[in-house]
Amino acid sequence: MERTSYITSLKYSPGLAKEFSLFGTNVAKKGRVDYLVSKSYGWLLKKANAEIHYLTKSDKVRDAIVDVLLMRWRIVEPIRRIFQKHKPDFILFYNSHPANSIIARIAAEEMPNGTRAVYLHEPYVPDKKSYGRLRTVYIILNEWLQTRALKYINCVIVPSPYAKKLFGIRYPKYKGETKVVPILLSDKRLAEKRPRRYISLIGNLNESRGLEEFIALINYSANRGLSWQFKLVTRAKITKKMRKLSIYGNAILSVVNKRNISDAEIAEAVAESYAVFLPHKQATQSGNIPVCFMQGTPIIARNIPGLSQHIRHKYNGYLLPMNFMESDTSEAVHFIKENIEQLSYNARRDYEKIFDERNWQKYYSWL
Repeated sequence: MERTSYITSLKYSPGLAKEFSLFGTNVAKKGRVDYLVSKSYGWLLKKANAEIHYLTKSDKVRDAIVDVLLMRWRIVEPIRRIFQKHKPDFILFYNSHPANSIIARIAAEEMPNGTRAVYLHEPYVPDKKSYGRLRTVYIILNEWLQTRALKYINCVIVPSPYAKKLFGIRYPKYKGETKVVPILLSDKRLAEKRPRRYISLIGNLNESRGLEEFIALINYSANRGLSWQFKLVTRAKITKKMRKLSIYGNAILSVVNKRNISDAEIAEAVAESYAVFLPHKQATQSGNIPVCFMQGTPIIARNIPGLSQHIRHKYNGYLLPMNFMESDTSEAVHFIKENIEQLSYNARRDYEKIFDERNWQKYYSWL
């Protein structure tokens, strides 16, 4: 009998699509794969060779609230029909959503001996205040939802040893299996080598990973007449914070700011960068790391455990002190530009060793 696997991501997070679709592609070699996802993923899953069930409209918080209010009709009843037709031998929840615990419970009822797994990118945030008030409330709610779902989960997957440590602190009584599997990506290194021009900031922004420090570096560079170019690629709202950018700083910054940013656009920005800037105050890991290392692009980041576990100082990137100044970041940029060939080589080797899809069997042989 054919084995059926489900991959679930009911909250839209475009950066995750390449990760969970890669998972689906590999699992499909052993049987049937269905996706249970938000409708917003439609443009990213057009080429997926699988059954796709668009159950939610979750993109923003208000969308998730509507999903909850309509959960019986939009999620619960469809899920029961889907699982009755194809029993869930394996189900993976790839990010948080209020419906995860309900879907996990239904999966347990339909297939008690099945594997119900969750990939926890950020299993626990000890210091939530660094994210600001609104984000702190969101994290607390997210951890509560996570705790509810874990009642029906028998396999937890985390992206790093540091993430496993944090999970153990937050959930010391969890009895299921805990697997450490780094974020794996298909090798899509650009065939033609691009001239490096930028110092870039790419991805989501929040209080812990702010735009202010990047703008301060741009202004610092412009004020000193340094011949550096910068690039910002994000779907976040940036209008208010961009007002802090000086006239001269604006002249040396290229911006890509829109709702849908393709992986190809991100790959191009990374490949054209001397370094990507990760000013996280707190993080368990970063999806930017495998994306950058794939293109042989070093990373400038704070020296925090979630990043220093993969970013090695003056080897594949540059680590800054917690309370760094623009002069520290400027020194990092100078070092990287002067040593780009060796740093790029080392970053690429670490991608191949740790994050390359070709390592799939090593990490997922237990499946």
